[in-house]
Amino acid sequence: MTNPAVFPWRGELALALRRSAPAEAREVAGTARDQADRFGDPVARGHALRVLAAVTDDPEPLVESVRLLRDGPGRGHYLRSLADLGRAQVRSGHTADARRTLAEALALADECGALALREVVARHLAATGVTPSAPPRANSLPPHLVRVARLTAEGRSEAEIAHGTVLGLDEVRALVREAHTRLATTTRAELRTALPHPPACRTLTSRVSNPQVP
Repeated sequence: MTNPAVFPWRGELALALRRSAPAEAREVAGTARDQADRFGDPVARGHALRVLAAVTDDPEPLVESVRLLRDGPGRGHYLRSLADLGRAQVRSGHTADARRTLAEALALADECGALALREVVARHLAATGVTPSAPPRANSLPPHLVRVARLTAEGRSEAEIAHGTVLGLDEVRALVREAHTRLATTTRAELRTALPHPPACRTLTSRVSNPQVP
């Protein structure tokens, strides 16, 4: 059996059809859910349920999706399901539940460095009467600076970083200083703590990772 977590084409198709052919989209999403259930992988099941919720406008599958993904390795999928569930709770008037769900989603978005989704979550959290916290300073760093900062935090010397990139040694030194300044850190250990952890959230780059429309 094909692993739906590796080849999630049915989910992609269902999302592509949800506006032009909603009945077919629901059928495809239901098939994707059934296949994921047979395969048994919790990440695949959680993702399929999130897609099903998106094409049926039924929030109930999101509750099960969050439960399945909560303790698993697919942090990006878990974040998306949390965000979608929180938005559904806002729309249905379950304000207290929405606050809890969206607060958790906001914290996870910060951990993942998911800036675009963080903005959506923060907007919906504000709609519940809660003032969202400011994003961590690390999330405002440009990618090239994050890369140098992460290599530094991992213990690479400035010379090693320069050798492994297209940057000169003076450029690397300047970037390391800038990273410490912008993150208010002075040591490698502090830098490791200050940086976000996107590897745990790599599923956020998936083409099908955002089924709900903000």
